Amino acid sequence: MMIKRIETAEISKTSLSKPATSASTISRSCKRSVRFPCNVSDMVTCQYIPTLDEISDAEIDATWYTNKEYRQIRKDMKAVLKKFIKSAPLSPDKEDARGLEFKTPTGTKQRQKNRFLSIDMVLDEQERHFEEQIGAHHSNTSRDSQAMYIAQIYTQSTIHCSRTAAMIGKEDAAYVQENVRESADDAVHELLHQAEMYQQQQQEQSHKQQQQQQQQTDNNTDEVILLLSSPVPAQFSKVKLAITAAPTTPILSSPSGLVSILSPTKNFVCAAA
Repeated sequence: MMIKRIETAEISKTSLSKPATSASTISRSCKRSVRFPCNVSDMVTCQYIPTLDEISDAEIDATWYTNKEYRQIRKDMKAVLKKFIKSAPLSPDKEDARGLEFKTPTGTKQRQKNRFLSIDMVLDEQERHFEEQIGAHHSNTSRDSQAMYIAQIYTQSTIHCSRTAAMIGKEDAAYVQENVRESADDAVHELLHQAEMYQQQQQEQSHKQQQQQQQQTDNNTDEVILLLSSPVPAQFSKVKLAITAAPTTPILSSPSGLVSILSPTKNFVCAAA
């Protein structure tokens, strides 16, 4: 198995004794969290953990839990455990009994039974080896082989615990992966929704700008070239006239060189310069 180092891996929430410094006065504004990478293949990583001498008091205060926070965690877990034992409903957003199964009376008894069973089997095997050595006055079995055999006895006595732990681990991994997918899907849907809203706003803004430009064009001064009918002096053969009325406004010309523009609001009389 190849183990690679990922610089962005975030592993926090590890207990650490803090030196008696002024770090306790630092504001704890940041919220600690445990994060899982979206890519499942990156979940097996090797993370470098600096020593106490390599990090500042502020970094310690912002990274690890304090004794006060641990006491609060234990208090909250006791409240959740009481609900769990009584089969009372838990708040799905704030409370979770995962990991507290062996803190119940039934779970505690089962855990003690597993522990005592493995201890008894190891002690019995050690006693058997001791009796064999005394009876034979010597032993052809080395200490290393005896230790390996005792280790095998212990493994056999705890195999059901290992299988249960592996099953729970797979369930937790599936839960995390499913939540990662759901979170990723929610993020994608949110981004698509935001993109759609942005596109709609851009279209509305563009349509509004077009309307404003059209209205401004209608209000701007139209330049109209009027050709006057003869007989008109040469200097009045072409009249460039600026009007604010629409191009469809009736225009009347006269032989005297005067041009009358009939407007719904005003009557302009202009002459060529």
